Amino acid sequence: MRERLFAPLAAVAMGACLMLPATPATGQPAGQRLSAADRLDIQDAIANMLLAIDQCDWARVRAAFADEVLVDYTALSGGSPSRVRADALMASWQALVPGFEATQHLVGPVVAQRRDTEVVAHTAVRGYHHIAGAAPPVWMVAGRYTFALTRRGAHWRISAIRLHVAYQEGNLGLPALAQQRVREGKGR
Repeated sequence: MRERLFAPLAAVAMGACLMLPATPATGQPAGQRLSAADRLDIQDAIANMLLAIDQCDWARVRAAFADEVLVDYTALSGGSPSRVRADALMASWQALVPGFEATQHLVGPVVAQRRDTEVVAHTAVRGYHHIAGAAPPVWMVAGRYTFALTRRGAHWRISAIRLHVAYQEGNLGLPALAQQRVREGKGR
């Protein structure tokens, strides 16, 4: 009985998670569809980049990016989007992320579409940032990412990253404390 009840739900969930290729009904030309291998490479580029940030593995983070990146964190920190060298982006994250005792970036399914010579991908994200002893010790950002990816060699690389913030919870002062900890050599 239980299997009959949940089997249709499981089939729907699996179809959503697998992100089946677009059909002509979507209006996306057949030549614009992404192969299963491309979809996996795009998902891996995004997931590996975020996991590598959490592990402070900067060489792995850098490998996920094109040499130049359009960065838009204006929904989080104001300012305006900017095109930067990927190495400069790594340096800015290295001045922040190691100051947290732990981070965890959780993403949902990655939905990707080819647009001319690039791919645009979207995913939900929750970023947790922790420093013990801070009151409160956690800052969480919920929202979604939009990425543009371009092919470099055999793999897709991130050429643009935009964070759309839905809401934040916890200690909004934690990023400043993390930067201070890095400057003082207290980072991980």
